[in-house]
Amino acid sequence: MSGATVAVFSLAAIVRPQLWEEWVNLVVGAWLIVVPFALGYADQTAPMWNQIVLGVLIGADALWAALQNPSQPKSA
Repeated sequence: MSGATVAVFSLAAIVRPQLWEEWVNLVVGAWLIVVPFALGYADQTAPMWNQIVLGVLIGADALWAALQNPSQPKSA
């Protein structure tokens, strides 16, 4: 579900760039970091680190894109 959310909002950001889409992806990235602990599979090393690494990458990319001159709309 989180992957589909990231894909939809990333595609929307390409088609019609809006700043709020980057903030949604930042929240999804944070959720991916928290989810192994919230859903109780932090004891499974590979899935846990997969979620954490992807959450950090998605969150960092979304934050970087959101902070790239937020006063002007982004061009595709």
